[in-house]
Amino acid sequence: MKFISSEKDEIEYQTEVLPKNIEDLDYKFKAIETDSISTSVYTTEETQKSKFHEFLWGKRFRKQYSIPVKAKVALLDTLYGGVTPVRKGGGTQSRSLRLKNNEGKQYVMRAVRKNETQYIQAAFFKNKYVEESFKNTQSSALILDVFTGAHPYAPLTIPTLSDAIGVYHTNPQLLYVPKQKTLNNFNNEFGDELYLIEEHGSDGHFNLAGEHFTGKIISTEDMLREISSDEDVMVDEASYIKARLFDMLIGDWDRHQDQWRWLQFKENKKTIYRPLPRDRDQVFSKMSDGFLFGTAIKAIPLAKILRKYEDDLKDVKGFNTEPFPLDMTLITSANKDVWDQQVKIITQGITTVSYTHLTLPTSDLV
Repeated sequence: MKFISSEKDEIEYQTEVLPKNIEDLDYKFKAIETDSISTSVYTTEETQKSKFHEFLWGKRFRKQYSIPVKAKVALLDTLYGGVTPVRKGGGTQSRSLRLKNNEGKQYVMRAVRKNETQYIQAAFFKNKYVEESFKNTQSSALILDVFTGAHPYAPLTIPTLSDAIGVYHTNPQLLYVPKQKTLNNFNNEFGDELYLIEEHGSDGHFNLAGEHFTGKIISTEDMLREISSDEDVMVDEASYIKARLFDMLIGDWDRHQDQWRWLQFKENKKTIYRPLPRDRDQVFSKMSDGFLFGTAIKAIPLAKILRKYEDDLKDVKGFNTEPFPLDMTLITSANKDVWDQQVKIITQGITTVSYTHLTLPTSDLV
């Protein structure tokens, strides 16, 4: 058991609850002769659904999940100058692994394929362990299908779009990570599949911003604590407004406070924090595709955030349910002129981007 400080990201206390009962895993790793590989997130069988199922749940992005795409093969001992696993991460459905290179910079590799039984455990059985019981069941298959409401490779479009309008961003890469010696015991849960690998929202990534950026990156909780205790510390409201408008433009409804990190700048003897959005899994999603969720967003207030991406944001208030508390906390002095100026910046910048500029994986079958 480990207790990790949220401020220093260091282990404060650890103890052994049960003795270790496994040895270092002795895998015979498959040799990969090429520098890239073609593979898919789901099998074709997992995305073949009946017409009635499609009526209930929509077409979603099933095709994109089961079509093989090309990805470079990543060996961790050479990636970013060589990285090693630090610890396992992930939320209610993500499977991720924290990595660190020789300079101390941290990265995160997140499996494109979500964990359906992990989600069932976290969402429905918080006080009872049932994860193993739901493996390879109809329930887990349904959850896997629901996940296809989010485009598997949509986060790869964000850097280009963000650069066009001046919103800070991480730089995800789609890579195939085979099981390998550097993964050590993590080979048991990771490897031999597609991952999105990007900078972790922690100190040292000077490439994420330009002039006056100190290299310090903090959580929303820490940022709020600082701005409330020191009048020389503030949030760039215009920058946050632009980031929030961009959320609405790309349909990213999953913007609770942990989906943000904050870049520290030193300007005119002031400390200024500007937003670094992260975890762009839900951009352009169509979770409400199909009869069931399509009806739910009309009948259930809390389901409104799941409205599928369209050319018109029909329910601005419902879409912004999650980030609303943070919006009310941080946007305190900006008037309509500030909002109008950010809209102008976005519309002028986005129109310079064409579909051919976006980085998406290719397939021999398309």
